Amino acid sequence: MKKLMLLAGLTLLLVLVPAVPAFAYATTPADGAYVWPWDGGSWGTVVGGEVTDEWNPPGTPIPPGTDVYIGGGWLAYTRGLVKTLPEYLLYKVAPTADPAHALMTYVQGKAYWSVMYQEEGLSEIYPAFNPKLGAKLWTRDFWAPLPGAPGDYQLTLYEKFRHTSTDLCGGYFEGQFRPVMFRAGVTQYPFAYSVQ
Repeated sequence: MKKLMLLAGLTLLLVLVPAVPAFAYATTPADGAYVWPWDGGSWGTVVGGEVTDEWNPPGTPIPPGTDVYIGGGWLAYTRGLVKTLPEYLLYKVAPTADPAHALMTYVQGKAYWSVMYQEEGLSEIYPAFNPKLGAKLWTRDFWAPLPGAPGDYQLTLYEKFRHTSTDLCGGYFEGQFRPVMFRAGVTQYPFAYSVQ
């Protein structure tokens, strides 16, 4: 009986494992445009794997033939928070008019987080609340492909926090004097862009 249960368990494992997406963490794209959904669809450029200073307001067309991505990320002094991002901060993208047909599901979105790394250049902009502790600023990038064929796109980013978390960075907004708490739940960010 034990052998039968073990065989059934191994068979189930072999059936389920291919259904789980590989976590091929993303890196900065070589070239393209990255859309920032949190403000409605402004976008910047990546050239040779480096993010440039070029920034375009929402409504500015993206040139045809350009690879298009969502570009985002997260930084915090709490190393464990950044380490577990792919498990508790989930993203989904769907057409605004048809949210049931996701272009990227929450499960698929996990694969687009980069590996965790230390961010040294932003600690003056996002200071720690207690710099005497010597905490390091950690970050992960999020690069997910978006449709890039010529046309107009109206999409919604669904940002899902699986549990409440506290970010110990300062400097997110003027007058901030305490850590920011992100409550469990889903927030929708409609955004639009065009490729012309």
